[in-house]
Amino acid sequence: DHNFDTPQENVNVYYGRDRGENNVGPRTFANLAEFANMYDGAGEEYAYVMRLDGTYTMYGRYDGTEIHDAEDDIILARAAMISMYRKEAA
Repeated sequence: DHNFDTPQENVNVYYGRDRGENNVGPRTFANLAEFANMYDGAGEEYAYVMRLDGTYTMYGRYDGTEIHDAEDDIILARAAMISMYRKEAA
């Protein structure tokens, strides 16, 4: 009975599987510049790109920051975001 309009509790909802949309799977890019060109219109502040070697690069949309091997930076950014939302909720 799980679908986009009536999801089961604790089950992820996906555009492709649950709403039947096409072209929503993972994408690959020749390099980070090609990704950045596509991503800049996405509206997100940061993107985390898994590289072919399994490491992550963090890309900042507004300032063009590129942090390679960004696993620790990703954890710190998430912690900062959680802290910000907790302060706003207080």
